[in-house]
Amino acid sequence: MATLGTVKGNLVGVYISDGATPAVYSLIACGTNASLNITNDMIETVCKDNDGARSVLPGQQSVSMSIEGLTAFNNVGRTELFGSAKDKTQLTLRYGSGVTGDPYVQVDAYISSFEETAPLNDSTSFSVSFDCSNMTTGTFS
Repeated sequence: MATLGTVKGNLVGVYISDGATPAVYSLIACGTNASLNITNDMIETVCKDNDGARSVLPGQQSVSMSIEGLTAFNNVGRTELFGSAKDKTQLTLRYGSGVTGDPYVQVDAYISSFEETAPLNDSTSFSVSFDCSNMTTGTFS
């Protein structure tokens, strides 16, 4: 059943495809933060005819995602993320809750940044940023 009301942040994450057909999507394990950013650049269309009043048209659209979490070398998705960053390969990702009936955003993505941090007397954590294309939407089934 689809999620009703305000969506709790703990519910939303980034899901990674196994690359099979049909694809199986798995939540990237131990995430602590996930984000989706859609930016629409604007083209200025100001001219003398409208007395210099600002007017715009939508131009290029960019989509990015990021995820942060705690590292375990056997975490779901960790091997795929590291390998994709190292080999510069494309991933298929979904951003959403994973709950049947809830919406998701699906993208093809390259990793623009992969960072793992291991501070003294603290948990090892990771941060991954994705540059995305081919955005589609759907609902989890």
